[in-house]
Amino acid sequence: IAAYDEYSFTGKALLRIGTDVVDTTPPTVTAPDANFRPATQIGTTTTPVSLKVKFTAADASGISATDLEQSVNAAAFGDVPLKTATSTGANVSVAPSNATTRQFRARATDGAGNTSGFATGPLFKVKAIQNGSASIVQTGTWTTESLSSFYGGSVRYASAAGAKQSVTTTMNDAAIVTTKGPNRGKAGVYVDGVLKTTLDLYSSATAYRQVVYAISFPGAATSHKVELRALGTKNASSSGTRVDLDALLLMTP
Repeated sequence: IAAYDEYSFTGKALLRIGTDVVDTTPPTVTAPDANFRPATQIGTTTTPVSLKVKFTAADASGISATDLEQSVNAAAFGDVPLKTATSTGANVSVAPSNATTRQFRARATDGAGNTSGFATGPLFKVKAIQNGSASIVQTGTWTTESLSSFYGGSVRYASAAGAKQSVTTTMNDAAIVTTKGPNRGKAGVYVDGVLKTTLDLYSSATAYRQVVYAISFPGAATSHKVELRALGTKNASSSGTRVDLDALLLMTP
């Protein structure tokens, strides 16, 4: 039996057996991060919102396998299917709920067969705040329109510049759900009073329940203000300046 020596090389624990150096250190894995996915459509009531859940895995021997798991309401973790054996993310459909907690964890196996422990992300809830909720502060003239195609069956819309709807609360992530269509105008998205983007909501065909903007706040959840403003302007192809607020999506502790 060949004698062996232990070495340290770029932070790796290595085992030398004869002329072979064997990797004995498991991969480094970050905790999974869940975010809203823009350019997607949500359901009409409690049907799913799509989340992008991602993590990183690194090892000098390469990664041969990864695992992603989810726990709902602190129950046992269950497998989340991945597209490939080494995927480091997945699109996960969840139903918004004020009462449902979620948590993701991930691990990886390297090319030498070492498997890491699970890296676990924080507990969070996915909430959908319907327009007209007491949580939303409204400024200017907004009109309610009811239609089964809207989330929760209705939207509030404005066409004049300066009309605003906002929510201020503790959050990790937020997303805006609105309608695109032939008579839709432009809207400004402000976060904590700062303009983040201008949305052009024109579309040749009406598209309901569109996630048109999403933002993530790194670190521990803190209070933020997310606001949608009608600008009273439009794409040259649009017949109007209407801006809808259908719902706001939030991830909260």
